[in-house]
Amino acid sequence: MDLTRTINSEVENWNIKFGVSVNPIKPEDIVKNLLSHYVEDVGLGGQQIDLSSFGQGLQRHLIFTLIKLSAKYATPKATKKKDFNPDFNLILFEEPEAFLHPSQQEALHTSLRTLAFQESEQVLISSHSPHFVSKQISELRGIIRLGKEKGVTDIFQVDSKEFEDILDENLGLYKKFCDCLQDQAIDDSLKQEIRRRKLGDDEFNSSLKLDEEAVKYFLWLDTERASLFFSKKVIICEGASEKIFIDYLFDEKWPEFRDKHIYMLDAMGKYNIHRYISILTKLGIRHSILMDKDSDEGVNQIINTFIQDSKSELTGKIHSFENDFEEFLGIEKPQRNDLKPLNIIVRHQNNEISEDKLEELKGILTDC
Repeated sequence: MDLTRTINSEVENWNIKFGVSVNPIKPEDIVKNLLSHYVEDVGLGGQQIDLSSFGQGLQRHLIFTLIKLSAKYATPKATKKKDFNPDFNLILFEEPEAFLHPSQQEALHTSLRTLAFQESEQVLISSHSPHFVSKQISELRGIIRLGKEKGVTDIFQVDSKEFEDILDENLGLYKKFCDCLQDQAIDDSLKQEIRRRKLGDDEFNSSLKLDEEAVKYFLWLDTERASLFFSKKVIICEGASEKIFIDYLFDEKWPEFRDKHIYMLDAMGKYNIHRYISILTKLGIRHSILMDKDSDEGVNQIINTFIQDSKSELTGKIHSFENDFEEFLGIEKPQRNDLKPLNIIVRHQNNEISEDKLEELKGILTDC
């Protein structure tokens, strides 16, 4: 070559020779230098369109698809477990739910989860979507919550040991009722009520109950309840009646409560309140409680006392309505419990709940 001959004539006094060789083309070189991508809009007869012309939802879905395929088509290399794996992929995904419909969020979560369980792959995402987070509840220990207070950001995560501790603590009320059945000082009528409601057993069955506890959060922390992860304060209420009516009042009359990032949590019964105290405390979420005293007798007295004793350092006010929520509001209860939320809303819209009672309820919520 004239080029090499010319160069060598210039450097021959250095006793070296300059040469040029042709390297083989690697697949990644082809992808990088010889290939370009484009998008065709089928609706426009296959016209090539710039990707920026499409919505963010499609753009983000396409980006994720490429990430997923990068793992699929990567050439695997054998490495010893004890050695550092140079092929380890850490994928950081910010707000993967952004611009996606709920069904698309579910599909994306499934794909990310599948990717995360592959060897040499780890996925770390940030999210503000209760819908997206709720799909991760079966792996509750993989959720990290950040909380900021007085300029300091704290990190909360339930590790394996803490999760086992939560499950053990959650058996406390069941064990309390089992102990009552063995207590000679307890009246037989109360024991019959405990057995009728299946609140306890004559023999404490910890293994079966622990198995049940392990799946309860998975069943309960659905898309709606997963909002608690993003709240600054949770008010645990006993049932749907309180939650639905108070949420309605927040939206229609008292928007200032929304500004405080308060979430109303329906515990699905007084028997579950202590379970939410446990998980909220481990996640660093401050909370208060609204519940009925139910005359504070018999079984209800045992439950009321147990809830008081279950308070943590993050539990604030525990307010108990003397009998129940309907009596406090001054309205009659329907014969069917499933109609209670509807009954309260309709009676409020018919002006059957006095303004004085609403102001009293607002004061209670402010204290909480």
